[in-house]
Amino acid sequence: MALALNPLFGEIPEQVHLNNSPLISVLGQAIFPKIVKISEEGYIGDFQESIRGDYPHLQRDNIQSVEVNLNQSGMQHQTIETIVWRFFDLERTIRVSLGTDAITLEFSKYVSREEFISRTRSILDALSSTISPVTVIRIGCRYVDRKPVDSFSKFVSVYPLVEINSASISNIERGKAPGLGLIENTPDNLVVDFSRVMSVSKNLLVTWKRTRGCPSESRKREFAMALEQFLGRYAYPDAFNQSFSSFRSATHNKYN
Repeated sequence: MALALNPLFGEIPEQVHLNNSPLISVLGQAIFPKIVKISEEGYIGDFQESIRGDYPHLQRDNIQSVEVNLNQSGMQHQTIETIVWRFFDLERTIRVSLGTDAITLEFSKYVSREEFISRTRSILDALSSTISPVTVIRIGCRYVDRKPVDSFSKFVSVYPLVEINSASISNIERGKAPGLGLIENTPDNLVVDFSRVMSVSKNLLVTWKRTRGCPSESRKREFAMALEQFLGRYAYPDAFNQSFSSFRSATHNKYN
């Protein structure tokens, strides 16, 4: 009998080591309120000294980004330069990145969960004892897999069209039905169901009659946003969702 696992607060499952793992990178990150002085070399000296035994190589990167603001005067943008300090181990396969509002640990040669957790705990302890952020806003972890091109290039993912009632169309248009997407040139009340997917051979796909579902750029953007909303949603515990139910209801009643 299979047991339901809670990915956030349940017991840690047993590791399964793969002989030919597709895992190419693992990242862990903690985001904290911005500390401007981290940009100063003198300010991060104690932090470097606390991890220098494991990460002796130091590199300074100047990261440029564009900030866009929309106000009554129109759209305004400005270029922002941020300093990120990079610390590498001897082989340069593990990197610690310290910015003004985040610290990131990245493995390019992942070995085990134990090592990842141990190194994460070590850099967070160093951050806490030297720079002392008041709180952590968000933590996250990302596993990046890569498969050989030949293993999937012959197939595409296909989502089915399902029929819904006309009253539900407005919920999709307002982003309140993240599992569904709208396209054009289909019979009434047919929408895309993102929760059901199958792989189809490209050799079979080319035999089907093609009907363009997103003929306009605006429709393409809307469909892409709907797909991203479904695939990129955060996973929250049930208790968290329940605690926000009254707030969600009040917001819905006020703006709908």
